[in-house]
Amino acid sequence: MQTCLLVRAVHLISCSAVAVLLSLGCAINTERSLTANPTVSPIGSQPQGLSELYPTVMPSTVPTPTEGVSYAPTVMPTLTTTPLPTNTALPSATPTVTPTPSVTPTPSAIPTPTPTATKMPIPTVTPTPTPTATRTPTPTPTATATQTPVPSLTVSVAQVNGQEGYFLGTVENRTSAELYVSDITFVVRDAQGKLYTTGEVSSSYYPDLFKPGDKVGFYSKLGGTGFGLTVQLTVQYTPTVLFLPDAARPAVQEYSGKRTTMGTYRVDGIVYNSGVASSFTKVNVQYYDQNGVLVWADYEYTTPDCVRQGASAVFQDEAPSSVAGRVAGVGFLVFGSQSSSCS
Repeated sequence: MQTCLLVRAVHLISCSAVAVLLSLGCAINTERSLTANPTVSPIGSQPQGLSELYPTVMPSTVPTPTEGVSYAPTVMPTLTTTPLPTNTALPSATPTVTPTPSVTPTPSAIPTPTPTATKMPIPTVTPTPTPTATRTPTPTPTATATQTPVPSLTVSVAQVNGQEGYFLGTVENRTSAELYVSDITFVVRDAQGKLYTTGEVSSSYYPDLFKPGDKVGFYSKLGGTGFGLTVQLTVQYTPTVLFLPDAARPAVQEYSGKRTTMGTYRVDGIVYNSGVASSFTKVNVQYYDQNGVLVWADYEYTTPDCVRQGASAVFQDEAPSSVAGRVAGVGFLVFGSQSSSCS
């Protein structure tokens, strides 16, 4: 502030001194001009020299001197020089203390947290398992609660000879169980379906015990003759063991068959017993034609009929001449009653 005031004072003083010097110079030049050339510039002409700058100093019209007239000299105003003030010490300006406005603190910018990039775990590639061909399990059939059928014997009528008044039949055990037969009955009807007669097959033709695979043939009379007669067979049996079966039955060990001079077909054979002693031992003989059809059935007791274990017996049987010519093969089943001893 003080420096600025001092510079301004010096500037004012310099300007005043220059103005005085210019004024003195102009007065001197004017006086010389008037003395040397008293010619007055015509009115309207342009002022020359200092008159242009200071029109108040130079008269606008200078009178022309007349002869015989004296003129008082024009007194030039004396320029009074005002002494320049001495350098007075400028009063020290008391600096006005402008209160500094309290600076409101700029609120600190709360830095926005830069989200930290969460490193995503690299997904583990689980290999897709190759589907294994699963074998479809075979469904187990659900057992249905049904009554187990009782094993049955196969009974059939081989032929009916109404002219001679008899019929032939077979009984076979095709099951895996041992079956005990009590009796075999039959019913005969005529051609109109009316009841003709009834009867029972002699038990001499079959054993009480039918083992698996056993087969017998039987012969029975019709009780009369006629045409168109039919026979219906019924067998009574049970799978219950009623008595101790023998370990092994006697069996035909050897046989021969041939036509006789009487026209019959005779079979001779030997029975061997490898099991327990058998009493009332019989041989059921079945005669078949070339097609396997039963053409005759009969039975004969062995001689002796009581065959001890390890012993043998013989038998003989004949088919009538009416069927002898058709016989092509024979079958046997040996059976008897178990006995602890033979008398």
